[in-house]
Amino acid sequence: MAKVSTFNYQFPGMRKPDDIIVYPNPDGKVYTFQGDRTIGTVDVETRKGVLNFKESNSKYFIHLNKMLGAVDYEFPQEFVNLIKEHATHKGDQIGSGIFVG
Repeated sequence: MAKVSTFNYQFPGMRKPDDIIVYPNPDGKVYTFQGDRTIGTVDVETRKGVLNFKESNSKYFIHLNKMLGAVDYEFPQEFVNLIKEHATHKGDQIGSGIFVG
């Protein structure tokens, strides 16, 4: 059984690392990730996406909006590798009777 896992990552400009979770995505190409103070999307093929870690308050899906501080960002290969490693895939069982659709 696959488990939902997290990893710590610190983007340049962040005071300390954030604990990142990767949301399932059936196409396996563009992933959304979120931490306590971080949210973003990344295309694992191009390494481009959107990132918001502006200020130290909590980040939610609405914070992917550029009017709320999100910026276009090219992610380092190291981060993309972590996204791929911690992502769940369609059909993975992540809990008792809970499967990724």
